[in-house]
Amino acid sequence: MRSDRLLAAAALTFLTCLTFLTGSTLVLSGAQGTPAPVQTEAQLIEDLVASNRILHQQGINDAFGHVSVRSNQNPNHYYLARSLAPDLVTAADLIEYDLDSNPVNLNGRDQYSERYIHGEIYKTHPEIRAVVHNHSQDVIPFSISTVRLRPVFHVASFLGEGVNPERESLVSSSTRVSHGEALSSLDPKGILLGLGLAAKLGVKVGERVVLVATSASGGINAVEGHV
Repeated sequence: MRSDRLLAAAALTFLTCLTFLTGSTLVLSGAQGTPAPVQTEAQLIEDLVASNRILHQQGINDAFGHVSVRSNQNPNHYYLARSLAPDLVTAADLIEYDLDSNPVNLNGRDQYSERYIHGEIYKTHPEIRAVVHNHSQDVIPFSISTVRLRPVFHVASFLGEGVNPERESLVSSSTRVSHGEALSSLDPKGILLGLGLAAKLGVKVGERVVLVATSASGGINAVEGHV
């Protein structure tokens, strides 16, 4: 169904996750080498309305989160709802913006103050088709704290001694880097994958991957990294 397409993209093909002090912004683009499906502007708007509802229902966007999509008819414009809780958004609530986030059809409606995040991403990355901005309470503390992330139970053992590149060249005493390079603070998006996982994913050194995890509160978080 058309109403499921943007959620599927949000859940499975997050390509970038930029963490801000106020939340996270997830930017989506189409799979490389895959032609975009033919879609009318009306279908695009229908998907955007559905994505607002679904992202709220799934706990990804709270009352202050928002999602936008680039226009098919005019790639220099995008659609974003007026300032409204996402589970209440209808097609009549959508505002069309240019890439400087100037409204085309405001008609006296309130706007999101964070709309500039969407516009600047679309302006800088013409391949990006949709942007989701949310407030991931489980992730925000790690973007503002000087305390490094450390594993505290067995299923987090893949973290080794914690997220600290200078101490993670071997991850642990029983693990060695067989391909590629050790982690470095010069490459904040660098990640290490186990050989088995890399083989299952079909990922090679130098390629990008996206890790998607469910937070303690049920929301989905995603981060892109270089293997």
